[in-house]
Amino acid sequence: MTNFTPEKCKQIALARLDVVHQWLEFRKQVQNKLQADYDFVKLHNTSNSHLYEILGKISRGSLHRWFAMLNRTEDYTKLLPQYKYSTVREYRTVLNDEEIKIFTKFETKDIITIYNAFLERDFKPRRLKNTMALLKQFLKYCKSEGIIKNYTNFYVKRLTKKNEYSLDRIIFEV
Repeated sequence: MTNFTPEKCKQIALARLDVVHQWLEFRKQVQNKLQADYDFVKLHNTSNSHLYEILGKISRGSLHRWFAMLNRTEDYTKLLPQYKYSTVREYRTVLNDEEIKIFTKFETKDIITIYNAFLERDFKPRRLKNTMALLKQFLKYCKSEGIIKNYTNFYVKRLTKKNEYSLDRIIFEV
C-alpha cells in the first residue's frame, strides 16, 4: 500500500510543529516552566489564531507528547495524526487473504447453503431476515471493492404472511 496523507493532516502536523516552537520560545522567557506551560496553553486556547483554528484546544500533555515525538528533530511527519489512510483506488478490509479467497469463489448456491444452515439452527424470522440483509450488504460491498467478480443480487420478497420466510421467498437476480 502506498503512503497517502491528506493535505489536512499535513496541515495539522505543521501546526503542531509551530505550536511546539512557540511553546519552547515562551518557556525560555520564564523560570517557572510548569507555570509557563499552563499560561501558554491558556493563551493558545483563548486565542483566535490560525493555529487554534487548525488544532482547536490543546493541553499541556499534548505539548509534551508532541515535543517527545519530535525527538529533537524538525521532522513534521512525526506529528501526523495516526489515522490509517488510503487512496480511492485502494481499499482497506478486515478480511484476511484466506477469507478473500473464499469470497472470490462465492456463488448463488452458497447463499442458499447459508440460508439452509440458518434454518437448521432454528433462526427466528426477524434474525433470519436481518442476517440475510446483512449478508446482502456485505456481498454488495465485496462486489464494489472488486473482491467478488460475479455478484448475484437477492432480496426477500413478501409472498406469504408477514415474518414468514422460506427459500422460495428469496429471489435471485443474475
